[in-house]
Amino acid sequence: MPGWRQIIPVMAENDTCQVYLTGGLLRKNGHSLSGTNAGSFASGFRVDKTVLSIGGISVDQGVTEYHVEESALLRKFIDISSKKIVLCDYSKFGEVALNHICPVNVLDAVFTDWRAPMKEVLGLRAKGVKVYMAEQR
Repeated sequence: MPGWRQIIPVMAENDTCQVYLTGGLLRKNGHSLSGTNAGSFASGFRVDKTVLSIGGISVDQGVTEYHVEESALLRKFIDISSKKIVLCDYSKFGEVALNHICPVNVLDAVFTDWRAPMKEVLGLRAKGVKVYMAEQR
């Protein structure tokens, strides 16, 4: 999976992109920036779409995350975004991590793979979430 070090140069070459980095604590194994400073920085913005990587998603328990520092930032992006999108593979479905981010009915869309459990997919759709599943190749 590409990290921000690979994505930033590509975005910097695109004249229509403005790139802001949140700052905060660097999680070395995940190459993510999070924490109080990142949340403070983000609170001054309003965004059209936020795309989240998460620890788990459950129709009953909602969207969850394992890392405390990242959880606060994910909640902040949910608050400031018009459209809320989750990207996750099949292994995140039914998984409930320590930190609650939001109920699933606030999500606009979930993008996942063909192995996602249909019970969870149908449950999300019943709550008004659009679920897009990649096809097996």
